Amino acid sequence: MKNITTLPHIPGRDFAGVVVAGAQDWISREVWWTGGDLGFTRDGTHAEFLLLPIAAVRPKPRILSMEEAASVGVTYVTAWLCVMEAAQAQAGETLLVIGATGGGGSAVTQIAKWKGLRVLGTVRWDSDRNSVQQSGVDVVINSETEVSSKKYYLDCCIKYSLHT
Repeated sequence: MKNITTLPHIPGRDFAGVVVAGAQDWISREVWWTGGDLGFTRDGTHAEFLLLPIAAVRPKPRILSMEEAASVGVTYVTAWLCVMEAAQAQAGETLLVIGATGGGGSAVTQIAKWKGLRVLGTVRWDSDRNSVQQSGVDVVINSETEVSSKKYYLDCCIKYSLHT
């Protein structure tokens, strides 16, 4: 990986802004993103302008202000891409969140509940059950004690989805 940062180094990983130069069809578009090599091998986002490859930006969701989009962070951007763009989740659907106690799992749960999904979430310890339920998970599954095999896992999730 080529190091294209400058000295002094400019940190920062998350951003939202408006494209001011580059591919004509992107000019004036509101964009956001996080992560990649930003702030590591390339100057970061704590700057007035960024020079980025087109693959490093995505259209900013219209429902987010610039301030909200810039402060979301990598776990929420990843969760948004998974739930909203890749899965194209719709209200009323059921989503299984494996590792609902983690940062990514928590972000997915919040976005899914906002979208109107039913959320099944896994935990590894019963002591996490209450916090996961408080975060919005509808059905909590202890993956250590309630799941004995991959096939049982799928059957268990189908049962919870259809009958509870």
